[in-house]
Amino acid sequence: MTLQEFYEAVGGNYEESMRRLMNDTIARRFLVKFLDAEDYPKMVEAFENKDYDNAFLYSHNLKGVALNLGMDALGNAAGELCETVRGGKEPVPYPDALLEQVGDEYRRATEAIRCL
Repeated sequence: MTLQEFYEAVGGNYEESMRRLMNDTIARRFLVKFLDAEDYPKMVEAFENKDYDNAFLYSHNLKGVALNLGMDALGNAAGELCETVRGGKEPVPYPDALLEQVGDEYRRATEAIRCL
């Protein structure tokens, strides 16, 4: 998979990502490092434990990293989820659909990274 195909697969913009990340080599290096990040599993755990302060922290981190790397669909979904628990408040209604959407986008992104 080319990097341009990767960005199409994850709802990103190749040209914009290259302006930010400078070149394919740097982009690939940071994308591969994303696979080791623990923000997504820790975010899921925080939601399961009703630890909304950490749910906010990890969803906010996931949003920032995803958007910086050009994985716009994941970053935008994580951003929506992040807002449901801003300030550590309990989300009402519980964001099951958003959690599922973030999970779907996370899996799509990590699978695509593994194909680079």
